Amino acid sequence: MVFHLFVLLSFFLSSSHVTTKSEERSSVELTEGEDVLLNCSFNFTAGYDHQEFTVYWIKTIERSSSCVYSYDFEIIAVKYYQHCNVQEDLFNRLSDQTYSKTRHNIRIRNVTESDAGQYLCVLHVHTHNNKTRGNWKIINNITVSVDKDKEPEITRNSST
Repeated sequence: MVFHLFVLLSFFLSSSHVTTKSEERSSVELTEGEDVLLNCSFNFTAGYDHQEFTVYWIKTIERSSSCVYSYDFEIIAVKYYQHCNVQEDLFNRLSDQTYSKTRHNIRIRNVTESDAGQYLCVLHVHTHNNKTRGNWKIINNITVSVDKDKEPEITRNSST
């Protein structure tokens, strides 16, 4: 429930001026057992590049949302997964592909049907202002579809 509210806030409080990038939408179709790399990268606009921020990967299925990754950049420390309670099965198949503070890719190995859903990479820039809740922006919106193993089809060539 908390993350459902979280996602709604990100839509209503979206700040297009935080980064130079527009929201990207894409979809990927997989078969169970494959791996998927979900990409998220951005560049801050002037004035935001030295602010504290958090990057989230949020998985949404219908009305249910859950955090699968979080990265907190603070002036004194970097923290991973502080805001997430990732299911053990997914956590064991998830690998962080973060290369810099503005590139937060995650890889899910050996996908299953339960991994299907909408994945949002969301940026929250902290303002440390009690009157606002910071600046929110959706960076990537990726729909992941997963099918069970397809049985091989036998096709016949007609001979003349």
